[in-house]
Amino acid sequence: MARVITNRDVQRATFVESLHKSLRKQASQAIANHKKFVVIASTYIEDGLDESEAVELLMIDGLSRESAESFISMAMNKQSDTEDGLIEYSFQFENNDEGSICTSHDINKTISAANDEEAWAKAEEAIDEAGIESARVLSVNRIE
Repeated sequence: MARVITNRDVQRATFVESLHKSLRKQASQAIANHKKFVVIASTYIEDGLDESEAVELLMIDGLSRESAESFISMAMNKQSDTEDGLIEYSFQFENNDEGSICTSHDINKTISAANDEEAWAKAEEAIDEAGIESARVLSVNRIE
């Protein structure tokens, strides 16, 4: 007998989504700061500063010595971050076996897709890969 989905189940799923959205927002801020310091470090090196001067300037910009040295090392080695241009999505699904609403975070999965339609298809694949046979996708949400 399938369990009836309660308001508490919906509230739990909504809370988990909200929590992960907040964490993703913090992570995106950290990524933005990382990219900012990569650009600053590269600029210092391109301007002809030697390694120790560039490290000191990054420390003035607010980094610890170890972080500043790391960014300067990356700039000197011309390492750059690459992005695949895909958007990250989370999703909610109804698990008919347990009779509950679950999120992608419950099965430790998020998906990357170029658009919403592809995200729906990948969400269904992720559920299948997780071994949940009797489930249907309820929503797919862009993680920002």
